[in-house]
Amino acid sequence: MAAKAYLSLNARPRAIVQVMDQMVADVRRARRQWSGLFLLLPVLGIIGFLFLMIDQATPYTGGGFACMGFLFWAGGAALLVWLLVRRVSLPKEQLGVAREVLFTLRDDVSRRGRVTGWLDLTGPRQHSKLARTGRTRSGRTKYYYRDPWFQVKIKLADGNLLRLTLIERIKVKKGYVADRRHQLKARLVVNPSLYGIGPGKRPPGLQIQDHILTLQVQQSQPFSAREVLSLLKGMYSHLRTQPGRELPAEPPA
Repeated sequence: MAAKAYLSLNARPRAIVQVMDQMVADVRRARRQWSGLFLLLPVLGIIGFLFLMIDQATPYTGGGFACMGFLFWAGGAALLVWLLVRRVSLPKEQLGVAREVLFTLRDDVSRRGRVTGWLDLTGPRQHSKLARTGRTRSGRTKYYYRDPWFQVKIKLADGNLLRLTLIERIKVKKGYVADRRHQLKARLVVNPSLYGIGPGKRPPGLQIQDHILTLQVQQSQPFSAREVLSLLKGMYSHLRTQPGRELPAEPPA
C-alpha cells in the first residue's frame, strides 16, 4: 500500500531534501524486511505439506500431524495477509518532482530564507479533499476531488516572493477514476527596486498586473520536475533588471 506521508515544510531547502532522502531510505529498508519475511511463505507451505504426508504414512496418529500441517498453512496465510497490508511504497513521481524542484531552487533562496508549505502524499480520495459532487445520467453520484499535494512559499535571494502549488484533480464515478487533471499555479511577487516587467509575448495562462505575475497551467499528464522548472524560468524571462542595479550575491541557503 502507499505510505501515508505528509510533510509540513518550514526549513531551508537542503534540510527538506535531506528529510525526503531519509524517507526514501526508510521505505527501502522496510521493503527489504518485507522481502525477507515473504521468503518464509514457501517454507511454511512445505512444512505443512510434509506433516500431511507423515499423517498419511502413519494412519494411527489420530490426525495430529494433519492438524499440525493445517496450522502451518493457516500461519502462512495469515502471514501473507499481514505482509500485503504492511507493504509500503511512496508515490515516487510526486516525491521526485518535489525533491528536484527544491533541490534546484536551493541556491536561489536567501541565506535566512525558509521554504514553508507542505508535501501531502496521502492521496486525493479523501473526504477533506472532496470539492463537490454531481449526478451521472443514470442518477449515480460522481465525486470531484481536489488535492493540492505540493505547496510552497519561498522568499528568494533577489527579494522576489514565489508561491508554487501543484494540484491533482480527479473525477470518480462508479468507484473508479473517470478523469484526472493536473494543475500548476505559480505566483511571483516581483521586487520593484530590482526588476521591471519587460516586453514580450505572454504565454497562455500567464497574467501580469503591476509587479505580480500569475501563472495557471493544466494538463492531463503529471508535471515533471523539468516542466515545473521550465515554467518558472519562463516567468522570470519577463523580468528586466532595473538600470544600475545588480543581483545580490548571497551564500547558498
